[in-house]
Amino acid sequence: EAVAYAVGHDRLVVAAAGNDGRPGALWPAADPSVLSVAGTNQADQLYRWSNYGAGVRLAAPGCNPAPLVGGGYVEYCGTSAAAPVVAGVAALALSANPKLSSGQLADAIRRTAVPVPGVEFGRVDAARTIQAVVPAAARFAADGRSRTGEIRAFRLTVGPGPLEATVRTAAKRPAVRLELYTAGGIRVATATGRGSVRLRRVVAGGAYTVRLRATMATRFAITVTYSPPIP
Repeated sequence: EAVAYAVGHDRLVVAAAGNDGRPGALWPAADPSVLSVAGTNQADQLYRWSNYGAGVRLAAPGCNPAPLVGGGYVEYCGTSAAAPVVAGVAALALSANPKLSSGQLADAIRRTAVPVPGVEFGRVDAARTIQAVVPAAARFAADGRSRTGEIRAFRLTVGPGPLEATVRTAAKRPAVRLELYTAGGIRVATATGRGSVRLRRVVAGGAYTVRLRATMATRFAITVTYSPPIP
């Protein structure tokens, strides 16, 4: 009933598969709506004490440092040590994209897991999961010719993160000016130079326009890239 209540309120439930070294997961991990977790060692193999097989969906490191009552730390082993790793990956992914539903979150964790024998999907991978849920990187490149004083404009829609525009001219003589504007027409960055100019800016997300202007007629190549950061 507790699992059904949580799932009904769009919450992701993660539980330890069990430490009996046998097929199948213990309850509540055996519930089909729960992400059940086995324990793996540093070689990406299940520990002998970890449950495995049908109904065990994911794996995570099974021996981890934990605070000891009275002070200090101890190595804590078990699927109860592995399950919080999966919960932590879920929390990181949700912080990267708070709009995810619990179903989308679970799907991202499952499909980015590294396959290991004994579990359905594999060992969780935090970086791959986060990369799967953040906005996709955006990039375009164009070649062209600019007349003296002509303004060429290039538009890009991105999420929050670093944006970079690079232009190279056929000759080193023309002075080149790059400007970055928001959708509201506010200039937020400028870069100038000759031959090769690079503009960098961490943007808040949305529609942006890169404007290119050269003091002489020239051929040019421009590249604009946006790469979402990994939290």
